[in-house]
Amino acid sequence: MRQRLIEATLEALVEVGYAELTFSHVVERAGVSRGAPLHHFASKAALVEAAAEALIGELSDCVEQTWQKAQSSPDPIRVFCLTLWRQVYNAPQGAMLAELAHASRHSAELAVIISRLWTQAYQTLTGIPRSDIQAGGSGVGEMRVPLGRMMMMSTWFMRGMASDAHLGAPAGLFEAYLESWIKALRNTLKNQT
Repeated sequence: MRQRLIEATLEALVEVGYAELTFSHVVERAGVSRGAPLHHFASKAALVEAAAEALIGELSDCVEQTWQKAQSSPDPIRVFCLTLWRQVYNAPQGAMLAELAHASRHSAELAVIISRLWTQAYQTLTGIPRSDIQAGGSGVGEMRVPLGRMMMMSTWFMRGMASDAHLGAPAGLFEAYLESWIKALRNTLKNQT
């Protein structure tokens, strides 16, 4: 029941936004009784906090798993960035994250929650050990990758693009920017060797 309420909350955030979100929206999407949310969550803020915690936790896991899979590629930086964009940020989760970030600008209570969750997620990412990998692309050899920093900057970059995705950018525009980002990462890493 709790998981259904969390999933319904995330869907409602994308559809109606944080300011308009009510227990009625969640109840309708979850297909539960009107009293169900109050049985599990004391307030709208508690419900959104649980939903945000689940979403950001899933994102942290996804980033780690995407990096682990990308390392076996000849071009791990490119695979990491494109996979994360396609599977998270240019997907419903990207819209959910964008809505939470935007809503936190207008709600001090939500800002505290989101700040705490993002801080935990970034601490997890920066704690991932560095690794020797091929950075990929022509002319770039083996180097030490500042993995946590690369992941953080990449997620910030993609979160920004996800915030604008609803504005109707031409097909392929964001991936073209990602290719520029990948090139910049490679150049930065190349200069570190």
